[in-house]
Amino acid sequence: MRHFFLLLWLAAMPLVSEAQYTKVVLNWDPVNGVKSYNAYRCTDPTLPPSCWVLLNSSPIPATTTTYTDSSGLVQNTMYYYGVKSVSNSGIESGFSNIAPAWFGPPPPP
Repeated sequence: MRHFFLLLWLAAMPLVSEAQYTKVVLNWDPVNGVKSYNAYRCTDPTLPPSCWVLLNSSPIPATTTTYTDSSGLVQNTMYYYGVKSVSNSGIESGFSNIAPAWFGPPPPP
């Protein structure tokens, strides 16, 4: 199985997306003072935030800094991922920087 690692710096959270043939795994550093996180996916990073799909069905706890996306992925597709933190008062931050992940065999050169 091939693994592809991509690292981009997020607003206080480095996000790593690891694309495999059956899933994409997101990992980030914790942010102090947040209640939870939300993970989002899109196939075009230029779309407005309203077009991004919320992946987690319930908030990702602040003590968890990973999320596995394995639902609805289509082979040979480039996905873009972003994470938002949620404050104790329930306010969601803006998007982190975006981490791309190619899902499938390596793209052609």
